[in-house]
Amino acid sequence: MLDRLPPEVVAELRHELRTPVNIISGYSEMLLEDADLAEWAGGPLEAALRGLSAEMREVLKLVGSALPPSAASVEVAALVGLAEALDGHRSRTQALVTEALAHADDPAVRDDLDRIQRAIAGLAVSPAWSARTPAMAHEAIVSAPMAQAAWPARVLVVDDVEDNRSVLSRRLERMGHTVLTAADGDAALERARDVGSGLDLILLDMRMPGRDGHATLLELKADDRTREIPVVMISALDDLTNTARCIAHGAEDYLPKPFDPLLLAARVGATLDRKRLRDRERDFLEQTMRVIDAARSVEEGCYDPAVLATIAQRGDELGRLARVFDGMAAEVRAREARLQAQLDALRQEIGAVRGERSDGGGDPGARPVEDPAGGDEANPLRVGYCLAGRYEIFDVAGQGGMGRVFRATDRELGGEVAIKTIRADALEETPELRDWLKSEVRLSRRITHPNVVRTYDFGETEGLAFITMEYVDGVSLRSLMASRGTLAPGASIAFGAQLFRALQAAHEQGVVHRDIKPENVLLSSDGVLKVMDFGIARLVEGLDGSAADGYGTLAYMAPEQLLNEPVDARADLYAAGVVLYEALTGSLPFTAASAPALLSQLLTTDAPSAALRNPEVSDALAGLLSHLLAADASARPASARQVVTALEGMR
Repeated sequence: MLDRLPPEVVAELRHELRTPVNIISGYSEMLLEDADLAEWAGGPLEAALRGLSAEMREVLKLVGSALPPSAASVEVAALVGLAEALDGHRSRTQALVTEALAHADDPAVRDDLDRIQRAIAGLAVSPAWSARTPAMAHEAIVSAPMAQAAWPARVLVVDDVEDNRSVLSRRLERMGHTVLTAADGDAALERARDVGSGLDLILLDMRMPGRDGHATLLELKADDRTREIPVVMISALDDLTNTARCIAHGAEDYLPKPFDPLLLAARVGATLDRKRLRDRERDFLEQTMRVIDAARSVEEGCYDPAVLATIAQRGDELGRLARVFDGMAAEVRAREARLQAQLDALRQEIGAVRGERSDGGGDPGARPVEDPAGGDEANPLRVGYCLAGRYEIFDVAGQGGMGRVFRATDRELGGEVAIKTIRADALEETPELRDWLKSEVRLSRRITHPNVVRTYDFGETEGLAFITMEYVDGVSLRSLMASRGTLAPGASIAFGAQLFRALQAAHEQGVVHRDIKPENVLLSSDGVLKVMDFGIARLVEGLDGSAADGYGTLAYMAPEQLLNEPVDARADLYAAGVVLYEALTGSLPFTAASAPALLSQLLTTDAPSAALRNPEVSDALAGLLSHLLAADASARPASARQVVTALEGMR
C-alpha cells in the first residue's frame, strides 16, 4: 500500500470524479434554461433543479481542493475525508432528484432526470484507489474506451522508454491507426526517410539520449523527404519555453506527459485533419498546374487528351474543369485542322498562279509596266537608282495611274522595302495627293497586325513624293481571281478570315479603310494575307461623310458611300463582302455602267445568293454574304470580329 498517490493516479481520479459532475450540472442547467417557458416554472421542480446545480458547484470545489492539479502527489489518507464528504453530497443529490421526479410530468424532463440519477453513482471514491500504482494508472488509461479515428493513419512513435512507446502504441492502435516505433532520434530519421513508410504523423519525445527530440525535429524539417510530415512533441518538459521553441521550429502541437487520452485523441485527430487538408490542397494545386500545362500545350499545338484523363474522373470542380477543357481542346483541334485545310487550299491556289507567272504567263491581274529599267521626266526612278541617298531600287513591282511601286534595298537598315511613288505632274494636278500619302503613313502606323502591310515613312525628293513600306513577295488577290476564275470555299474562307481580322485591327484603332478591293489585298506564298493602301482611309472621328474626297472603287462601295452619306466601319464590311462574293462566284453581286445605275440596283434589289452561282457555297456562307451586302448598314454584322468568328466556324 502506498502512502501517497502519484500524479498520474491523482489526475485519473480527478477525471473520474469530474465526469458525473459535468453530466449532472449540464442537464440541470439545460432544464433550468427551459424553465421560463415551462408550466412547472417557479414550482418545486425548479427549486429541486436549482438545488442540484448548487450541490455540483460544491462538489467541484471539494474535488479541486482535495485533488489539486498542481499537486505533485496526494496522501492516501486524504481520500478518506474526500470519500466521506462525497457521501453527503451524493445523498443530498439523490434526494433532490427524487423530489424533481415526483413533480415532473413531461417525458423529456423525466428522461433528463433519469440521466442525472444514473450519474450520481460516480460521485464516490472506491477504496481500491488507495492501492493504485503508476503502472495501474497507465493500464487504466490504455483500457479506457476510445472513439475510432475518422481516418486511419501511419504514425511513428519515438521514445527512448519502452513502456511509453507501448502505452502510446496501444492507445493509437485502438483508435484505428497503424503504429511504427523508434527508440531514438537516429532511428526515427531513418524510418521517416524511408519512402515506403508513407508516414502521416510523428509523435516525438523531447528528452532522449544522443539526438534529442528538438534536434530530431530540426533534421526532419530540413529534409525535403520529411519536411511535410507533421510532428507532435510529447514530453514531461511542458514548460512554455520548450513548447514555444518546438512550435517555432515546425512542430504542429505539443502534449505534456502524462497525456490525457481524450486530449491525445483530439490533438492527433486535429493534426491529421490539417495534414489531410494540406494534402488535398497540394494535390489540387498540382492537378491545377497540369490543367494549366495542358492549356499551354493547346497553344503550342501538342495537346494530348490523355494528360487530363485522370483529373477528368474527379467528382469535384477541378474534374469538371478538366472535362470542359478537354471538350474545348477537341473543338480547338478540330477548328485548327479545318483552318489548316482551308489555308492549304489557299496556298495551292496561290502556288498555281505563281507557277503560271514563272512559266512566262506574267501576272494576269497586274497592270503592264513599260520600260521597267528606265524612268521618264515625270518619274526619273529606275533600276539602280538610289532614292534619297538611301533606297537602292532593283526592281519595279507595279504601276498605277499616278506612279509606280518599286522594290528597293534600305542601305541604312538593310532589308527589302517597297516604295510607292507619285509622279511630279500628278502632284501638280492633284496637290492633295501629298496629304493622302502622309495620311496613309500616319494611319497605317496606328495598326500593327500581321494581316496589314507595315508602312514605314514618307519622303519627298526631286519633285517626287513617296512612302516606304513592307514588301510582300506574293500575288494580289486580283491576280489570283483573274487566274483561277473562282476560288474554292475553303480557300475563300481562309483569305476571308484574314481580311476581316485586318479590318478588325484597323477598326479597333478607329481607322476605316474605305477602299477595300482585290487590288489592295496581297497574298504571300505561304497564304498570309496583307491589306495595303490606306491612302483614302479616315479616322472615324474625322469622317465628314463625303465619298467624293476619296476615289474608292464603285463596285465595292457601300450604298451610303455612293450617296455621300456618313460612313463607318460597316462600309468596309460591305466592301469585303463584295470581295469574298466575287472570289466565290467569279462575278460581282451587282454590275452597272454608271454609278447611278449601280446605286439603283443596290437600293432596290438584293444580291443573288452566292449559293445559286456556286453550288459549293454552303447555306451558312451564303447567308453571311447576304448579311454583309445588306443595303442598310444597320442590317450588316456589328463588327469585323463578329464576321471572323462566323468564318472560323465554317467548313
